[in-house]
Amino acid sequence: MDDEELSPGRLMVVEQEGVFIVVSEDDPSDWVASFTQDDKFPARDWAERMADLYNLRGEGDFVHGPDCPPRFTGTHHPFVQP
Repeated sequence: MDDEELSPGRLMVVEQEGVFIVVSEDDPSDWVASFTQDDKFPARDWAERMADLYNLRGEGDFVHGPDCPPRFTGTHHPFVQP
């Protein structure tokens, strides 16, 4: 089995009773992560950002080489100069 068979195609977020679950669009029963909402933790935001980042990476909207981490178009860490 190769890596492509192990990775979900795209991810989406499903909400169930205050828990935001990051799941495969192809098979929503195949979940990747879950975040529980409370007064101090922005669970929806974390789940949506995780899914968006994964989906962007799958679409090739980033630039990287074999020896460096991905750099996403239009974003960078505020302390790291391009």
